[in-house]
Amino acid sequence: GKSRVTRHPAPKTTAWAQPQTVDGRRHRLRAEIAALVPELQARAVLLDADAAFPEDDIERLRHFGAIAAPLPRDLGGLGLGTEADGALHLMQVLRLIGCGSQGVGRLYEAHVNVMRLVARYGTAAQKQAAAELALSGQLFALWVTDAPDAPVHLADTGVLHGAKAPCSGAGHVVHALITARVSDGGTR
Repeated sequence: GKSRVTRHPAPKTTAWAQPQTVDGRRHRLRAEIAALVPELQARAVLLDADAAFPEDDIERLRHFGAIAAPLPRDLGGLGLGTEADGALHLMQVLRLIGCGSQGVGRLYEAHVNVMRLVARYGTAAQKQAAAELALSGQLFALWVTDAPDAPVHLADTGVLHGAKAPCSGAGHVVHALITARVSDGGTR
């Protein structure tokens, strides 16, 4: 189908942004996603048949605060996957989303992985930029698998060359973290 890039405005309100403890917000997020599972399941069959992007499902996750939830607490998130006490909550959220829709689950897991990588290896500026985008509802993609005939490499000029495949969310997700080979043989 035809690719398109969608920019999402910051959510006006999120269900979990109400003043509560972090643990209370985590439990509320899980409960909201659990209630969403039947809708995810019903739409998954149609979306898969049409090879369509699950825009409505991602919007629901955005509304619940799930897009910002993986951020560390000091950056405005719930620490799902970025802090030790958020690991069990993350596992439960991923399980619920995956039970509803494997496609949505793959997209969300990639987003969580990007947030984890940036939180762990990013500069202070990269962490802040990713946090601002996630807090505004922006979904990130993670593209790490090189196309067999064109591995991605970073030229000395700073330009990327090559291809990644698959690229989940391509044409819909605005921000992606990708790996690339560099001239010294490493990966960045």
